[in-house]
Amino acid sequence: MKMDSRKRAEFARLLEISNELERLPEHERLSYIETATDADSPLRTLALRLLNTPELGAALIGTDALLPIIDQMTTPQTIGPYTVRRRLGAGAMGEVFLARKSNADYEHDVAVKLLPALNQSLSLRDQFKSERKILASLRHPNIAQMYDGGETSEGTPYIVMEYVSGSTLDAMLEKGQLSLREKLKCFEEVCEAIAYAHSQSIFHRDISSKNVIVDNKKSARVLDFGISFNDKTESMGGTASDWAKKDVEDLGRLLGLLLQGEKPSRGEDLSAISVKACSNDPYNSARELLDDIRAYQSGRTVAARPSSVFLRAKRGLQRNHTTAILIALLAVSIAAGLILFGASVSTQNSLAASAQENLQRARDISVSLIDGSNKSDLSGMLPTEARLLMVQRAIAVLEELEGDDPSPETRLEIIRGYIRLADATGLGGASNNGQRQKASDLLARAREMMANIAPDVQTWELAKSIRLELLVTSARDEIFLLDDSRSATDLVSRAERLFLQLAEPDKRDKLNLAHGKMSMARANYYSENPETSIKSALEAVRILESLAEQHPSDEPIMLAHSEANSHVGQAISWARYYAEQPYDDALPYYAHGINIAQKAILSESMEARRALALALLRRANTTCYMDPHRSQGIHDLITAETQTKALELVDPNNAQFEEIETNRLLQLADCYNQERDFDLAKEAALRAVTRQRETLLRDPSSPARVNRVLHAETVLRWIQNEAGDAAERCATAARISSLWNTYHQLAEAELLESWSESQLENEKIVALCLERDSANPTILID
Repeated sequence: MKMDSRKRAEFARLLEISNELERLPEHERLSYIETATDADSPLRTLALRLLNTPELGAALIGTDALLPIIDQMTTPQTIGPYTVRRRLGAGAMGEVFLARKSNADYEHDVAVKLLPALNQSLSLRDQFKSERKILASLRHPNIAQMYDGGETSEGTPYIVMEYVSGSTLDAMLEKGQLSLREKLKCFEEVCEAIAYAHSQSIFHRDISSKNVIVDNKKSARVLDFGISFNDKTESMGGTASDWAKKDVEDLGRLLGLLLQGEKPSRGEDLSAISVKACSNDPYNSARELLDDIRAYQSGRTVAARPSSVFLRAKRGLQRNHTTAILIALLAVSIAAGLILFGASVSTQNSLAASAQENLQRARDISVSLIDGSNKSDLSGMLPTEARLLMVQRAIAVLEELEGDDPSPETRLEIIRGYIRLADATGLGGASNNGQRQKASDLLARAREMMANIAPDVQTWELAKSIRLELLVTSARDEIFLLDDSRSATDLVSRAERLFLQLAEPDKRDKLNLAHGKMSMARANYYSENPETSIKSALEAVRILESLAEQHPSDEPIMLAHSEANSHVGQAISWARYYAEQPYDDALPYYAHGINIAQKAILSESMEARRALALALLRRANTTCYMDPHRSQGIHDLITAETQTKALELVDPNNAQFEEIETNRLLQLADCYNQERDFDLAKEAALRAVTRQRETLLRDPSSPARVNRVLHAETVLRWIQNEAGDAAERCATAARISSLWNTYHQLAEAELLESWSESQLENEKIVALCLERDSANPTILID
């Protein structure tokens, strides 16, 4: 039985207690156990079992009989907020436990890995902390997802990963449970995962059969990205090229391990691939290695072996036995010409492989930003600092590809990458970094490239699809940040016409069309055309309902579907308000939007949490003004706090999440005010004011934050006025005037305009306060 140092210490302690019990008279043994062990500890439980037969302790020490009990003794009950269920195993870096999050909204198992080895190096520990959130961005079907991380109360780092039920590749190889076909399938999946990670500038550094889990469907999942450091890899220093070569070399060694025990005749080409990956002239990338594996699988010549006409002929004969005799008859007469042709084809193949790799790198950037198949969305999955770093890396990759004379198809994928980077950087209507100018520049670059592109017959449909996405993204940005509804409407109309020209629109095209319909709905909403807004939003709902039937667990579709239903509810409420009619027909749409968001929240992504919080706030914005449903509005706003807290906990510097929580508090204050519960109303408004003052101190030059402080203070003053708190109203008005005088230079034109009337009232209130006797508040009551 193998034991780590901690387990050996527990065994030694148990043996010491057993020996002492054997020496003591029976009437002293219980007292000794109570003194020597902690109450309710596993060690005491085991010692009490030995109470009457201490000699058994010495007999059992070192055997497997006590292993379950010792495991229990050395297994923590909790790790951070996670409750440990059982121990899964141990490796060089530390132990892994099956766990479940305590007090979670829903229950699901995770794997929690303690990393005491990182404590041996302060630099490793600090660097791992900074990269942990970036590692959590990896979204690939063959990578075990990292969810979370932190430190235990004793200061030991840990990570929380997706729990994959299965066995390590190492264990399956040892038991001979995989055929060569299954081994190669797993290896292809590992290569896919590594190539994807490299496209995100993330490297593994310790690929081995022990870091690959094979699930019950015999699909491979790679574990431990970025955390497999040891004495030889103490530093994370080095270049991206060094790290990529290390991973390719490790893949070569892994392939060699998989080939052990296979017949040489079956592994000739594969052995050459393994040797090349580990040689001084290795593959340029994991993607290139993967291409060679697939060449072997399809019977084509692999790049790892010297290219010759005879080898290619052999591969051709293996694929097509019918032509074997004819080729044999012609072989002698055309041998010389084929040799010359072979050299030419080899060069062309090399160029084609390089072009194909560039195309895949461009695609990987787009997939990492938004892709429903793996639920990855850079705009919503990562904290602000991590997103900024990922965006910088992605821009560098696209600029490098752009300068490499890309093919038309690669150029189109670069354009798509720029569009999605703009969305993740600072375009309106999305959860992003808020860097408006950089986003605008990226979108302008995409437009410039699209205007100059000349797609060929093969890329014509792709060009139309990407142009559709560019039009829809531009329209949303026009509405949210430029407040130009007319321009946005024109862009959406062009997008709709383009969609009709697509021969076979795919899922992404249909989703973009739905986004376009929603932009049209918002444009009409802001232009005070609620009925037209309802019509456009319902068109979006119908498109998304159809998509949801085909892709029921696709997160981007679910979130768009939720938002569309909520918007229909909003537009109906507004239309009924102006018509002085009941709002009840809006409620089913609100409810449906919330239900969809609640299903999406199972992913625990930030974007899903944001969607649920907004869906709850939108319904509350209507129900708070409906006497029979106001309690529902208050309940929604209280429920939404769970999501806003989770968002701000993960990304405390995200201005949009900050705004959502402030709006939630102000809506709650308004609801309580409608109920005439002034104490709770003032409490909610004060919380909003306090948090906005604190955020303003972090960034006093932000007009948006100044705006939110002024808004929160004005709501508080209004509630105090309703409650008749004249003195408090005076103090609040004075604070608003002070803020106005201090920060008005920072405000944009529309901000000045929106607050000018309120500010004039504040100045009048302050003047009256100074003139009156503070004991006579009636002068302040409208």
